[in-house]
Amino acid sequence: MNEADFPKAPPHPNAVQKNPELLKSVDERVSFDQSASQWIFEENDTEYIYNFILQRWMPKVIRDEEEVEGKKRQKDADTEEDENKRNIKRLKKEQLQAVKDEINRLKNNIKKTTGDKDEDKSSNNTGAYVSNLPDNISKQDLIDSFSKYGMISEDYKTGEPRVKLYYDKENHFKNEALVIYHSPDSVSLAIEMLNDSYILPPTDKSQKKIRVERADFSNSSSKDDKKERRVLTQEEKDLLNQRKEAMRKKLTEWDDETSDNKVSQIKQKVWSKMVVATNMFRKEEFSKDSYLEIDLKDDITDECNKLEIGNDITSIKIYDQSAVIVIKFNKAELASKCIEAFDGRYYDGLKLSVARYNGEKFSHSVNPSDEANRLDQFGDWLENGDNKIAT
Repeated sequence: MNEADFPKAPPHPNAVQKNPELLKSVDERVSFDQSASQWIFEENDTEYIYNFILQRWMPKVIRDEEEVEGKKRQKDADTEEDENKRNIKRLKKEQLQAVKDEINRLKNNIKKTTGDKDEDKSSNNTGAYVSNLPDNISKQDLIDSFSKYGMISEDYKTGEPRVKLYYDKENHFKNEALVIYHSPDSVSLAIEMLNDSYILPPTDKSQKKIRVERADFSNSSSKDDKKERRVLTQEEKDLLNQRKEAMRKKLTEWDDETSDNKVSQIKQKVWSKMVVATNMFRKEEFSKDSYLEIDLKDDITDECNKLEIGNDITSIKIYDQSAVIVIKFNKAELASKCIEAFDGRYYDGLKLSVARYNGEKFSHSVNPSDEANRLDQFGDWLENGDNKIAT
């Protein structure tokens, strides 16, 4: 080949890492071997490597024809394997979208039939219903976690915190619990801080993130109304009054201790584990590409895995209307590591801005709690149905 027939000199790999925009100027006939960190050009079954010292394309030395044939067979096998992986991933995404659409449809139907008639009741509800709890959770673990966000009510007879773990008839833990606060605001704060997170450090991949929501007492209350209420004895009334007075004092102490400054400290502790990624996707693309959300979360997890912090992600929430992604880790130092690694990097031609979360409010086209519920259900479906995907 004449020197003029070769592609022009490609950019140095180090320069590409600093500025991915340089890739746009590379001749389309040229490919990059990441394992060897070399630019490769193939022409007439001859492979050339760009030598930055000599500043020209050099033929790659092949030991013998057998190695050439072996590489061709390996390339064909790799291509077929990559194609199979892409097909499997595409099928998973299509099935995921079908599941999400169906859950959306069902939820919309439920909203149409129920309306907002229960909203007034929930505003005074002081119960937090917790599900997806790990098998090894204890009552004290729940008390330690939930007492950070409000005063837990106490049983007037025993003085014990009103935290209940649910078991079935065979005494098997149902991975569900109920926490009763004194104030409805405490329920809201617990939901904001604990929903869709790991209450204990995950021990394996099967452990789920907990779900925290306002307890629904509509069914239980109707049953209780049918029961004849027992009249308290004078001794029980006196005990009840004593407990109430003791709780008033505790509640006053709690209010004094958890002033705005204390609540702010609690929030800052949680926010220190959260980062906000801006400019990682285009709003117009998000509304058109139903698979973009899945791709974004997969890419974030993959990149964090390279830093060995992927398993420490407790949640990834995408707020499409605000065009931001909020990533929560189980440790503040890992959030700092994420910011240091990704802030200013390029993704899909966009320069990322990654910073600490500071209580900003973001908009989502779908209610975040509904979205989390759909994804939880999809996770169960994917785990149980993964082997059913055609190959």
